[in-house]
Amino acid sequence: MALTAEKLDATPCHCCGLTHREHPEPFDLQGRCHPDAALHVVHSDGELRFSCTVCGRRVTTLATGRPRGRLAWLSKPKVLEVDGEQHVSPRCHAEGSRAQYRLGEVKLSCAACRRPYARCRVDET
Repeated sequence: MALTAEKLDATPCHCCGLTHREHPEPFDLQGRCHPDAALHVVHSDGELRFSCTVCGRRVTTLATGRPRGRLAWLSKPKVLEVDGEQHVSPRCHAEGSRAQYRLGEVKLSCAACRRPYARCRVDET
């Protein structure tokens, strides 16, 4: 099941205990399996799915409500269509992506140079 902004904002930070609504900084989406690893991003059927680039384990799924091709691209990413899904990655480096969430919005950036390449709203409920 995909997470909504309402659920994410109410979740406490694992470091300080504040909810993400109260937290002053964006939080990184990262896997427990390999916390420093980049993410593989797939956009399909109104969801953004994130998985670890090291082991392939699912990290999380966010509800965007956006059909394929309707994310707000900040720069032109690589988009590979496979079986009706968009596999999305930055053009500058091949290491994968980083994702940050803050108050209903997720920002995708290059894992190597941190250059942002996309952002989108996460469904409220």
